[in-house]
Amino acid sequence: MDLPNRIANAVVTAFDALDKSGKPTVRSNGTKEWSVLAGLVAIHQDSVSVLTLATGVKSMPDSVREYSDGWIVHDNHAEILCLRAFNWLLVDEAVRLSKKVGDKHELILLCEDIDGKRPFRLKNDVSLALYISEPPCGDASMSVVSSNCADSWEPPAKKLKVMRGRAHFNKVGIVRTKPGRADSLVTYSKSCSDKLCLKQFIGILNCVTSQLVLPIYLDYLVLQRAKYNKTDFLRCFNERLQSNPPASQQLKVLLFDSDKYQFHKSDHASPLPLSIVYCVPTKTKEVLNNGVKNGAFVKKKPPKPTGASMLCKRKMYSHAKEMVGNVRKYDELKIDRREDKEHAWKQFDSWPRTSKEDIELG
Repeated sequence: MDLPNRIANAVVTAFDALDKSGKPTVRSNGTKEWSVLAGLVAIHQDSVSVLTLATGVKSMPDSVREYSDGWIVHDNHAEILCLRAFNWLLVDEAVRLSKKVGDKHELILLCEDIDGKRPFRLKNDVSLALYISEPPCGDASMSVVSSNCADSWEPPAKKLKVMRGRAHFNKVGIVRTKPGRADSLVTYSKSCSDKLCLKQFIGILNCVTSQLVLPIYLDYLVLQRAKYNKTDFLRCFNERLQSNPPASQQLKVLLFDSDKYQFHKSDHASPLPLSIVYCVPTKTKEVLNNGVKNGAFVKKKPPKPTGASMLCKRKMYSHAKEMVGNVRKYDELKIDRREDKEHAWKQFDSWPRTSKEDIELG
């Protein structure tokens, strides 16, 4: 079995081994559910190891930022949750390494950084691949959208401040928000295509892990051959940019023939509102609903701390606090990467900003 098919098989096998909590099912009215599955895989020599798994197709409205206060996960699309879970895993392993707890460390090793601030790095001989059961939403999948929506009508694009989801599918090469119903509250969370494209410049670490770990870049996207459109991907990850990232940071696509995932997107099924997050090495699982643990959602309020996901901003910082140190505001963690992100944003014609969260940490 070649590498892409081995990766797909490993991710689906790991997902199938999970208990049924949070997985798509058949509703009482007979309607089947579907969800996108993503899995981050470490490739080392001839071995393939699944690190994190996630499912999900939902994103929170921008208005949630008015009260979320760092307790709610806003982007619950599978591939983004998968990468957030990887960041949580990096923190977890960095803490264990610093305490010399345990003897098996799959991901990172101690290293001597010049400035002494980031003592960890990914092993030199490890590559990272992200399996996704569907092409990422946004510019990388617009051909699929246009083939399914050829007869739909929409208001003129010039009246819109931001290109929402699947709207104006005939316009390509532009930054889009997450897809959603036309009557839904607006989200300014960028599409997965745009976020993955941006990570070619800034890497897949977040503002917490970047305090501890040297930059890490995603090497491969792993997609089903029948759903891959080369024109879309070249445009999305290369041709639309003002300048390309270094060759070593550019995403490469691996194509598998088929997989045994049971819950692929279907016109005859409904999207599941829940998300699963799973860290394989630590066997840590959460089921999320509306960006918090399932059952902890409170309308127009943040959840109780016990109901917040380990992936929310506050929990992620808390997990790393003993190594990162005391920080008064969450935005202070972003200072070191601000210049890199601003450079990356300039590679796109526009990059709509989400509303700011003013998160006091201490």
